[in-house]
Amino acid sequence: MKKILIIISNFNGVGGAETATYRFLNKVDRNIFKIDVCFFGFEDDFVLSVKRIVNQVFCIDAKKCGLISTYFKLLKLIKAEKYDILHTHLALADIYGLFLGFFTPVKLISTEHNLSDRRKVTTLGRIYYRLAKWRTNHFVGVSSKIIHWLKTIGVPEKKLVLIPNPIELNEIRKGVFSKRDFCEYSHWPDDSIIVGTVANFRPVKGLSYLIDSIKILTEAGFNVRLVIIGDGPERGNLENQIRANQLTGHVRLLGFRKDIRDLLPLFDLYVSPSLMEGFGISIVEAMSCGVPVVATEVGGVTDFLKHMKNSYLVKPGDPHALAEGISYLINNKTEAVKFSACAYNDAHHYETDDLVKYLEKLYMGDAHNFRCAGGINDL
Repeated sequence: MKKILIIISNFNGVGGAETATYRFLNKVDRNIFKIDVCFFGFEDDFVLSVKRIVNQVFCIDAKKCGLISTYFKLLKLIKAEKYDILHTHLALADIYGLFLGFFTPVKLISTEHNLSDRRKVTTLGRIYYRLAKWRTNHFVGVSSKIIHWLKTIGVPEKKLVLIPNPIELNEIRKGVFSKRDFCEYSHWPDDSIIVGTVANFRPVKGLSYLIDSIKILTEAGFNVRLVIIGDGPERGNLENQIRANQLTGHVRLLGFRKDIRDLLPLFDLYVSPSLMEGFGISIVEAMSCGVPVVATEVGGVTDFLKHMKNSYLVKPGDPHALAEGISYLINNKTEAVKFSACAYNDAHHYETDDLVKYLEKLYMGDAHNFRCAGGINDL
């Protein structure tokens, strides 16, 4: 049985990396793999949910322990448990994994989730990748754009594996709200056109441009309302922007939610205004619910979004372009229905049950048995 330690530097927040990792962990064959998980934070609801599906969970509060103490705690853990594989997710975990690899014989796997990671543009980051491409056994890219970037910095192709983020199409929905109920709850007219998005509140997610686009649309007479699911450090700035644009009655910030798949069908349109996306798991979630998509043409989203086929794509950082895309789908309902049907079918390529086998092959050392370049059709 293979013993694996997953390290996630999540600091008690749940984004695409955490969601994708949880889904894979829930489906990995427990008769073949014995998996432990280490979080850099304290025990919260997400950690407890992971605890129910793996062998052991460890929480190391790196902010309180300090970087050096955290390293030695991890080193002691790896030597005591004699793990075969160390699989890291997100920046700090990757860095720890690299240096742990110099003092232990573990096989190192690093999943690259982001193209906007600051490591990719800093001197220290370049040093990290220079060392990592030598010591790390495999880099998993969640999109072909990430695979391409890793190639450009000199990572050997034999070390690259494309495994997209998974979605759960059969996840149980409670169906708590109808659109009418939600509009009544929000004090919105029943005929409101609800535009929705799911994102961490960080500048790279481009939420300020989406709010500006709603202002443009309301001034043009569109009966639109915006729902943003998520939270983060930009919340105060976004709230100020909403007030400044006199959109308080038009925008709702719902915070982090566990019932996202129940809420997605309430949206008439899903809009992703990101300035950069490694993959865009929330977009595929919306596609799987049959919601028409407007998105910025950035990063990994081009693996599964095609302009005027299953979505309306616009350039990033431009609220007028977002408003144009939203208004196009509002005014062209036949096209919107066609896009959503096509997107629904495309989303089925990303089911967890289909993708987990590639992760299992990687853990078993069979990565050479499947292709790693290109898009989902290469898997």
